Amino acid sequence: MYTIRLLCGLALAAANIPTLCAKLLQEVTEDIALARGVEAAGSKGGPENNLLRNNSADSAPITNAAATARADAQTVSQKVARGGEVCFEHTVTQRGERSELAMMRTEIGGEYWYGWSMLLPDDFDHFGHKTIVMQLATWPSPRNGRFPASANGSYLQITSEGVLEFVFQYAGKPGVDTEVKRYVIHPDITKAKGRWFDFVMHAKWTGDPDGFLKFWVKHHDNHYEQKIAHTGRTFWNDEDRGPYFKMGAYTGDPNWGGPERITLYTDEYRQGDANSSFDEVAPAGADERRNRAGLGNARYVVYPSLLNRQEIPIIVYTPPGYDDPANANRRYPVVYNLHGAGGGSPFRQWERTHRTLARAMDEAAVEPMIYVFVNGLGSHFFIDFRGEGLQIHSCIVRELIPYVDANYRTISTREGRAADGFSMGGCGALMLAMKNPDLFSAVVSYGGAVITGDRLRGGDATRWADRAHFDEFSPWGLVESNTAAIRDSLRIRLVCGDADGLYDVNVRLRDRLIELGIPVDWVSVPGVAHDTKGLFDRTGIESLRFIEKGFHSTH
Repeated sequence: MYTIRLLCGLALAAANIPTLCAKLLQEVTEDIALARGVEAAGSKGGPENNLLRNNSADSAPITNAAATARADAQTVSQKVARGGEVCFEHTVTQRGERSELAMMRTEIGGEYWYGWSMLLPDDFDHFGHKTIVMQLATWPSPRNGRFPASANGSYLQITSEGVLEFVFQYAGKPGVDTEVKRYVIHPDITKAKGRWFDFVMHAKWTGDPDGFLKFWVKHHDNHYEQKIAHTGRTFWNDEDRGPYFKMGAYTGDPNWGGPERITLYTDEYRQGDANSSFDEVAPAGADERRNRAGLGNARYVVYPSLLNRQEIPIIVYTPPGYDDPANANRRYPVVYNLHGAGGGSPFRQWERTHRTLARAMDEAAVEPMIYVFVNGLGSHFFIDFRGEGLQIHSCIVRELIPYVDANYRTISTREGRAADGFSMGGCGALMLAMKNPDLFSAVVSYGGAVITGDRLRGGDATRWADRAHFDEFSPWGLVESNTAAIRDSLRIRLVCGDADGLYDVNVRLRDRLIELGIPVDWVSVPGVAHDTKGLFDRTGIESLRFIEKGFHSTH
């Protein structure tokens, strides 16, 4: 039923984090003869009523017509897969019946990663009852009456109201047998049919307070969103085994008697151990298919930050051919992209720039590059807070860059590294490169918010304890304090729309650079306001070529 793949050399490259041997424990294969009936023996009606089927890959979407065109229970008229070469169809026709796949059983006290995808066809109907679509089943089964949520272990269900809900059950505080938390993963499943859900879960199974459970979801082509960040007990100490993971379809609702059937599809099953990673188990779907076709691939990645005491999500785009075995020894330059204010997320930046970026790479308009979409943890200008608080600049330099260099085939010298960004991120990119010209060969600012401390207002004025601290980090301060190093080693490009409210301050920064003898490439974009996509669409490929000229290594 499963293949085993070992991946070594994953490094958690924050300071003092050792290099680990990452292990992807399981991936479900297309061997339906072994996969089917894992749970069927205990279902109502026995194995013959378990309608788990294997579907071969097909990019065609599931439609109402396709879903209803089955001649009978043994015929599948529509083939579909999310990202792998196979997906599974799960159909149940009566209460108590299961059509599930199960991964390996886990140990109490162990830490595990899980990834999988699920699709509800357009004609899916929850029929006013609940359907469990993922379960963390206990084994051996515990005593009756232990679970107030009416099922062994925790589970993901579609409620009778059409809510996709995670029901989380775990050992209670002293004197409390079991506690239950409920998390809404999607508020209305009826509006989410016909498109894939992708899930990632990371958990330590324990009845002690040192456990945790984290849960992310991505619907269709949106970015992953973390829905659960639980710390504390996740299971029971008096069991010698942790839960085992099942996905598919199960209805135990006694009020449902059929004859309607429930059908859904699942794909991309992966299970990893404590040394695995988000990137290894996360379903990629269409991105994986694009990459197999010779195009680029965007990966959602979570890296550890000891400085900020949290895991930080980013997007890493690898260029066409990166995953081709023929390029296994090839190394690539890296561009670090910094986002604008208003949400603190790299995903918006990715959404607004990826088409131009992908076109440049796919059409070989520039040499292949890795693009890292950085997370600034809010609207903080990528500057370290003074004293206690976020250390954003130091995190990028001391944790993120080493992490990327350890986990991707990068050119890990200044000649293989550049930065760019928009608005706040344009200011941040200039600051990052100007403060560290030994790490970066080129920088591009798009509509940079290159303000000085006297323009800070409200909470912004107090984040860094004083405006002088902000100015010390800003491009205005750095061009004065680090003039020679910037002039001798850094290629600088300023791009700004002439309808942008920040146009004048960008002109002033350009003029000051020229006064200091620092070469600067200035691009004024007619008719464009403060618009990421507008600037990148008009000038992105040209700016990538500018960055490319800063990459002097042979590769």
